[in-house]
Amino acid sequence: MHRRDRFRAQSILVDRMLKNEKIDVMYNTILTEIRGENKVSTVLLENVKTGEIKEYSADGVFEYIGMNPVSEFVKDLNITDEEGWIITDNRMKTTIKGIFAVGDIRKDAVRQIVSDGCIAALEAQHYVESLQEKGNNLSYV
Repeated sequence: MHRRDRFRAQSILVDRMLKNEKIDVMYNTILTEIRGENKVSTVLLENVKTGEIKEYSADGVFEYIGMNPVSEFVKDLNITDEEGWIITDNRMKTTIKGIFAVGDIRKDAVRQIVSDGCIAALEAQHYVESLQEKGNNLSYV
């Protein structure tokens, strides 16, 4: 189901999904309720244009709601752009020493958190080591 009348994702991905025989697309539709006891049994779906609500059988639910950054926890640090994406350099460093960001929270295009995480871990290690070299008494956690 999709809450709009068309997709805004990359056309190649949309085309691939639409050609998949196992997927039935419901446009202008939102999930309003998940029902079941100890497991999903039905869902209530609402047509956003007509307001009509229908109940459908379901064995499970996978929700994916776009790409909005969850960065409220750093909003006062001034390391995000106006949309909330954390800004880093290519070594995952923010403008605040010792604070790194990885994965889809970053300003740049969608990244793989594994490779970003590896880069950030190495940079964090170098940062801590540089503090220790300066005489700070820090230990690794």
